[in-house]
Amino acid sequence: MLSLVLLQGCRKPLIRIGRLAGQYAKPRSNPLESREVNGARVELPGYFGDLVNHPEFTPEARTPDPQRLVRGYHASSATLNLVRAFTTGG
Repeated sequence: MLSLVLLQGCRKPLIRIGRLAGQYAKPRSNPLESREVNGARVELPGYFGDLVNHPEFTPEARTPDPQRLVRGYHASSATLNLVRAFTTGG
């Protein structure tokens, strides 16, 4: 949207640059995270990004799931193919 405002306002050629992806796998200095839950200190694996586990602080959500990597691969592949199609006039 901002590029459209600049294009109309400046009335000059504009090169659009976009970010296609965020940080989906996050390295951590500490593999464990601890929080106070119902008055007790609970320690679980850290959140390592959507390609590894889920940010919710439960044992099920923090268990690494290899299928998340597979789904991420397929999603990024589909996105790349779509971008290729748009850039080649498809």
